[in-house]
Amino acid sequence: MTLLFSMIFDFLLLPGLLFVFLLSLLGINLTLLNPFFVVLESVVKLVGNLFDKPIVFGKPDIIFLLLLFILSGLILDFYKKRNWNFSFYCS
Repeated sequence: MTLLFSMIFDFLLLPGLLFVFLLSLLGINLTLLNPFFVVLESVVKLVGNLFDKPIVFGKPDIIFLLLLFILSGLILDFYKKRNWNFSFYCS
């Protein structure tokens, strides 16, 4: 979830805010975008209220951490090989 919000911020919100800021330096006011920022604020508050704790890997258990590394390695390996055959056999 944190990765998703990070990607949305990096690729959508940050460039958009930079664009709005640069236009405001030229004297162009974009008051039409104010409802977008109000909705964005309400979405952030809603997501924050859904969970008691932040959705980050703070200090996971050692077993969960090992499982995360193993699954990440398997996903990366399957992605690189594009081999979606899950039968394990020796040749």
